[in-house]
Amino acid sequence: MSYLLTSLVALVAYYTLSSIIAWHRLRHFKGPPLASFSYLWMARTALSGEAWKIHFDNSSKYGEPLIRIGPDVLITDEPDIIRCMGAARSPYRRSSWYNAFRTDPYFHSMLSTQDEDYHQDLKSRTAPAYSGREMPSMESDIDGRVADMKELIRRKYISTPNATKPMDLAAVAQYFTLDAVTKIAFGKEWGYLATESDVYSFISSFNEISPFMALCCDIPWFQTLFFNPFVLKLAGPKETDDWGFGKMMGITKEVATKAFKESENQLTMLGSFIRHGLTQRQIENEVPTVVVAGSDTTAGVIRGTLLYIMTTPRVYQCLQAEIDDAVRAGNVSSPISQAEAKALPYLQAVIYEGIRIHPPNQILIPKLVPPGGDTLLGRYFVPGGTRIAVNLLSMMRHKDTFGEDAYLFRPERWLEVDTEKRQEMERHAELIFGYGRYMCSGKAVAFLELSKIFFELLKEFDFQLIYPKTPWKERQYSVFVLQDMWVRVTERQIQQES
Repeated sequence: MSYLLTSLVALVAYYTLSSIIAWHRLRHFKGPPLASFSYLWMARTALSGEAWKIHFDNSSKYGEPLIRIGPDVLITDEPDIIRCMGAARSPYRRSSWYNAFRTDPYFHSMLSTQDEDYHQDLKSRTAPAYSGREMPSMESDIDGRVADMKELIRRKYISTPNATKPMDLAAVAQYFTLDAVTKIAFGKEWGYLATESDVYSFISSFNEISPFMALCCDIPWFQTLFFNPFVLKLAGPKETDDWGFGKMMGITKEVATKAFKESENQLTMLGSFIRHGLTQRQIENEVPTVVVAGSDTTAGVIRGTLLYIMTTPRVYQCLQAEIDDAVRAGNVSSPISQAEAKALPYLQAVIYEGIRIHPPNQILIPKLVPPGGDTLLGRYFVPGGTRIAVNLLSMMRHKDTFGEDAYLFRPERWLEVDTEKRQEMERHAELIFGYGRYMCSGKAVAFLELSKIFFELLKEFDFQLIYPKTPWKERQYSVFVLQDMWVRVTERQIQQES
């Protein structure tokens, strides 16, 4: 009994002392009181389903560029700090947050590794594939999936004056992005649109595990507990699984094995990876990351932007007017090319405004302050070993950059400024994709998909929310889990001017 009592006293003393030390390190930063000595605040926020709103409200409440959200964690919405951490020669490093994306017990992917040299090596060798330079069919591959989505809508969801056929746009948008990214990654789409189903239960399994993943990303000891080689080998996804991420791993292994037996001159993503020296094991770890990162985030932008378009009649009318004028003038092909889409100013303004007003995620992606500490913005000293996370929503509402009405969906703001200011705004908005050595490799693919899908859908269809007061069910666990976005779709024809 005395041994147990002694152990309990020692444990309480250790926790109390460590909490005091943790509080003291960052005592000069404002934040929720509980967050200064415990991870309970971060855990509660991660599991709330509303983390992005909570972090945004804290930014408004405390009014500082650096806010404390954990014993050793600060969060920032300051672009200059993001650029400082991501600069080419920056001494900042990836934190253990990334370890929560590890799926191989003995091997890291470009996303999960904390080894900066390994990350940069993989990033440079995969860049030709992600950029499309070595995948000449990338644009036509996406065109094909846009056509598949339009065919599904026409086949099942065109409403008439006498009959409404509700369509869950949240589901269909993700079917589109999953088919697009699997076509790019594997050379063949998985058939989400063709079957209108959750192939291999990937979406449902991803949604179910999202709260757990959010917790593991944000709480360091969860990463140590659940993502060590022993636990991953015992309970992690496996290539023999029939569903979810494990099934994707199995398909990747099968396709990669075949690709290595064939000519490395294949004009595919895997062919590019092989040409640039990736091993089969590296490819088996990279490609599933492409599917996860490339589908959910782009689907989130499509859903969010279409929601704001549908609820802002002026924007809806202006965008369709630009689309109709371009078609009548013969300035666009069918389907529209990326070059043609970039020449449509209002369309591009809508895309940037959509990304800004409803960022596709609120992942914290914290970086480690170098051992000697750093003084940020000339006045905030941050001790070494502190993690600095990113507050995307708050960063996208900066009034200094986007105007006093930054809270409002108004694409015209991108057209009312001179070229220099427009470029500043674009650089700010593109921080959603990261910066410098931490820039998302799939940025070019995302813009390609967005330019095409908005133009083609609004050229041929009209969309109306069926339940405007509750347009969707929304939860946010780092990424957004969006469901039940029911819309009424009607076909439209572009009338030639007389």
